[in-house]
Amino acid sequence: MAQRALTYLPENEALSRVAIRTSDLDAVAASLQGSSLDVSPIKNGSRTDKNGRLIEWRMMTIDGDYNGLPYPFFIEWKEADADRLKDFQNKGITEHPAGPVTLESAVFEVSNPEAAATHWHTLFNLERSGESALSVGDKTFIFTKGRGNRLTELRFRTANEKLHGKLTVGNGTYVFMKDS
Repeated sequence: MAQRALTYLPENEALSRVAIRTSDLDAVAASLQGSSLDVSPIKNGSRTDKNGRLIEWRMMTIDGDYNGLPYPFFIEWKEADADRLKDFQNKGITEHPAGPVTLESAVFEVSNPEAAATHWHTLFNLERSGESALSVGDKTFIFTKGRGNRLTELRFRTANEKLHGKLTVGNGTYVFMKDS
Protein backbone atom coordinates (compact mmCIF):
# COMPACT_ATOMS: atom_id res chain seq x y z
CA MET A 1 0.00 0.00 0.00
CA ALA A 2 2.85 2.37 0.78
CA GLN A 3 4.39 1.67 -2.62
CA ARG A 4 1.08 2.48 -4.30
CA ALA A 5 0.91 5.79 -2.43
CA LEU A 6 4.46 6.66 -3.44
CA THR A 7 3.63 5.87 -7.05
CA TYR A 8 0.54 8.09 -7.29
CA LEU A 9 0.97 10.91 -4.77
CA PRO A 10 1.01 13.85 -4.80
CA GLU A 11 -0.17 14.19 -8.41
CA ASN A 12 -3.12 11.81 -8.08
CA GLU A 13 -4.96 12.32 -4.81
CA ALA A 14 -7.69 9.70 -4.72
CA LEU A 15 -9.47 7.30 -2.46
CA SER A 16 -7.75 3.97 -3.01
CA ARG A 17 -8.97 0.89 -1.22
CA VAL A 18 -10.93 0.09 1.89
CA ALA A 19 -9.86 -1.76 5.00
CA ILE A 20 -12.14 -4.35 6.52
CA ARG A 21 -11.61 -4.86 10.24
CA THR A 22 -11.93 -8.42 11.49
CA SER A 23 -11.54 -10.14 14.83
CA ASP A 24 -10.37 -13.38 13.15
CA LEU A 25 -7.87 -12.73 10.39
CA ASP A 26 -6.84 -16.39 10.32
CA ALA A 27 -10.42 -17.36 9.40
CA VAL A 28 -10.49 -14.74 6.63
CA ALA A 29 -7.19 -16.05 5.25
CA ALA A 30 -8.46 -19.65 5.41
CA SER A 31 -11.67 -18.70 3.58
CA LEU A 32 -9.64 -17.20 0.74
CA GLN A 33 -7.33 -20.20 0.37
CA GLY A 34 -8.06 -22.01 -2.84
CA SER A 35 -9.36 -18.87 -4.53
CA SER A 36 -7.52 -17.48 -7.51
CA LEU A 37 -6.57 -14.39 -5.50
CA ASP A 38 -2.97 -13.42 -4.75
CA VAL A 39 -3.28 -13.15 -0.96
CA SER A 40 -0.30 -11.95 1.06
CA PRO A 41 0.90 -13.75 4.15
CA ILE A 42 -0.49 -12.26 7.36
CA LYS A 43 1.92 -9.57 8.51
CA ASN A 44 2.37 -8.23 12.03
CA GLY A 45 2.59 -4.50 12.52
CA SER A 46 3.18 -2.24 15.46
CA ARG A 47 4.00 1.30 16.44
CA THR A 48 4.44 3.23 19.64
CA ASP A 49 2.11 6.15 20.24
CA LYS A 50 3.32 9.50 21.59
CA ASN A 51 2.72 8.25 25.16
CA GLY A 52 4.97 5.23 24.66
CA ARG A 53 2.08 2.76 24.40
CA LEU A 54 2.59 -0.12 21.95
CA ILE A 55 -0.19 -0.50 19.36
CA GLU A 56 -0.21 -3.81 17.49
CA TRP A 57 -2.13 -5.26 14.58
CA ARG A 58 -2.05 -7.95 11.92
CA MET A 59 -3.00 -7.39 8.32
CA MET A 60 -3.40 -9.15 5.02
CA THR A 61 -3.54 -7.66 1.55
CA ILE A 62 -4.83 -8.96 -1.75
CA ASP A 63 -2.92 -8.05 -4.89
CA GLY A 64 -4.80 -7.38 -8.05
CA ASP A 65 -8.34 -6.29 -8.64
CA TYR A 66 -11.74 -7.27 -9.92
CA ASN A 67 -12.21 -5.69 -13.37
CA GLY A 68 -9.98 -2.80 -12.28
CA LEU A 69 -11.47 -2.35 -8.78
CA PRO A 70 -8.77 -2.92 -6.13
CA TYR A 71 -9.60 -5.49 -3.48
CA PRO A 72 -9.90 -4.43 0.16
CA PHE A 73 -7.27 -5.28 2.74
CA PHE A 74 -8.02 -6.85 6.11
CA ILE A 75 -6.82 -5.75 9.53
CA GLU A 76 -7.09 -7.30 12.98
CA TRP A 77 -6.19 -5.16 15.99
CA LYS A 78 -4.50 -7.01 18.86
CA GLU A 79 -6.57 -5.13 21.39
CA ALA A 80 -10.33 -5.67 21.73
CA ASP A 81 -12.51 -2.93 20.24
CA ALA A 82 -13.91 -1.96 23.65
CA ASP A 83 -10.37 -1.51 25.02
CA ARG A 84 -9.29 0.52 21.98
CA LEU A 85 -12.36 2.75 22.34
CA LYS A 86 -11.66 3.28 26.04
CA ASP A 87 -8.07 4.28 25.23
CA PHE A 88 -9.29 6.74 22.57
CA GLN A 89 -11.78 8.20 25.05
CA ASN A 90 -9.04 8.58 27.67
CA LYS A 91 -6.96 10.46 25.10
CA GLY A 92 -9.94 12.64 24.16
CA ILE A 93 -9.84 11.66 20.49
CA THR A 94 -13.22 9.97 20.05
CA GLU A 95 -15.07 13.18 19.32
CA HIS A 96 -14.55 15.13 16.09
CA PRO A 97 -14.01 18.88 16.72
CA ALA A 98 -17.12 19.55 14.59
CA GLY A 99 -19.22 17.14 16.66
CA PRO A 100 -20.26 13.55 15.99
CA VAL A 101 -19.43 12.41 12.46
CA THR A 102 -20.17 8.82 11.47
CA LEU A 103 -19.00 7.03 8.36
CA GLU A 104 -22.06 5.49 6.70
CA SER A 105 -20.95 4.11 3.34
CA ALA A 106 -18.28 3.80 0.69
CA VAL A 107 -19.28 4.18 -2.97
CA PHE A 108 -17.43 2.32 -5.71
CA GLU A 109 -17.85 3.22 -9.37
CA VAL A 110 -17.68 0.05 -11.46
CA SER A 111 -18.64 -1.09 -14.94
CA ASN A 112 -21.07 -3.74 -13.64
CA PRO A 113 -22.39 -2.95 -10.13
CA GLU A 114 -24.37 -6.17 -9.62
CA ALA A 115 -21.46 -8.36 -10.72
CA ALA A 116 -18.99 -6.50 -8.47
CA ALA A 117 -21.33 -6.77 -5.46
CA THR A 118 -21.87 -10.47 -6.16
CA HIS A 119 -18.13 -11.09 -6.52
CA TRP A 120 -17.25 -9.38 -3.21
CA HIS A 121 -20.25 -11.03 -1.51
CA THR A 122 -19.03 -14.46 -2.58
CA LEU A 123 -15.32 -13.90 -1.87
CA PHE A 124 -15.56 -12.07 1.44
CA ASN A 125 -18.86 -13.44 2.77
CA LEU A 126 -20.35 -9.94 3.05
CA GLU A 127 -24.10 -9.64 3.55
CA ARG A 128 -26.18 -8.40 0.61
CA SER A 129 -28.19 -5.25 1.32
CA GLY A 130 -29.56 -4.75 -2.18
CA GLU A 131 -28.74 -5.72 -5.75
CA SER A 132 -25.60 -3.61 -5.76
CA ALA A 133 -24.82 -3.09 -2.07
CA LEU A 134 -23.16 -5.02 0.72
CA SER A 135 -23.24 -4.61 4.49
CA VAL A 136 -20.00 -4.55 6.42
CA GLY A 137 -21.14 -4.38 10.02
CA ASP A 138 -23.17 -1.17 10.24
CA LYS A 139 -21.50 0.31 7.14
CA THR A 140 -22.44 -0.19 3.48
CA PHE A 141 -20.46 -0.71 0.29
CA ILE A 142 -22.45 0.71 -2.62
CA PHE A 143 -21.53 -0.21 -6.20
CA THR A 144 -22.68 2.27 -8.87
CA LYS A 145 -22.42 2.23 -12.66
CA GLY A 146 -19.45 4.07 -14.11
CA ARG A 147 -16.09 3.71 -15.78
CA GLY A 148 -13.77 4.50 -12.87
CA ASN A 149 -13.54 1.02 -11.30
CA ARG A 150 -12.48 2.57 -8.02
CA LEU A 151 -13.60 3.88 -4.67
CA THR A 152 -14.99 7.33 -5.47
CA GLU A 153 -16.94 8.57 -2.46
CA LEU A 154 -17.25 8.32 1.31
CA ARG A 155 -20.56 9.27 2.92
CA PHE A 156 -20.86 10.51 6.48
CA ARG A 157 -23.71 11.45 8.84
CA THR A 158 -23.45 14.53 11.05
CA ALA A 159 -25.77 16.87 12.94
CA ASN A 160 -23.41 19.77 12.23
CA GLU A 161 -25.15 21.74 9.47
CA LYS A 162 -21.92 23.59 8.64
CA LEU A 163 -20.50 20.33 7.33
CA HIS A 164 -23.50 19.31 5.20
CA GLY A 165 -22.71 19.00 1.51
CA LYS A 166 -19.98 17.64 -0.72
CA LEU A 167 -16.25 18.19 -0.56
CA THR A 168 -13.97 17.00 -3.33
CA VAL A 169 -10.28 16.45 -2.64
CA GLY A 170 -8.35 15.34 -5.69
CA ASN A 171 -10.38 12.51 -7.17
CA GLY A 172 -12.25 11.65 -3.98
CA THR A 173 -15.61 12.97 -2.83
CA TYR A 174 -16.69 13.29 0.79
CA VAL A 175 -20.42 13.71 1.36
CA PHE A 176 -21.70 14.96 4.72
CA MET A 177 -25.42 14.26 5.21
CA LYS A 178 -27.87 15.28 7.89
CA ASP A 179 -27.87 12.89 10.84
CA SER A 180 -31.36 11.47 11.20
